[in-house]
Amino acid sequence: MKQTLLLMQLALGIVPQIVEVVKAIEVPGRGTEKLGVITALLQAAFDVLPDGLKAQIEANKIASFAVTVTRIVVDYLNATGVFARSAPKPAVPAGR
Repeated sequence: MKQTLLLMQLALGIVPQIVEVVKAIEVPGRGTEKLGVITALLQAAFDVLPDGLKAQIEANKIASFAVTVTRIVVDYLNATGVFARSAPKPAVPAGR
């Protein structure tokens, strides 16, 4: 039971960080890239955890949780108008 509470606390503890990262890297129309950044950041954080803690957590479950939370947050911010849905600006070719 104590381990379950620790894991829930850890999972819920990353939600505010995910919200802040989503806001910090917001570019309309770049949802796939946003998910990639968030999962890469979480993987980097997971990689530096002590081995004893890593043994208690499955990395793929953390990634799945993060993707789900990210989608919930982005959907909410889109629905409330915090993020404006629009087409992304086309990339500028290199050398221009």
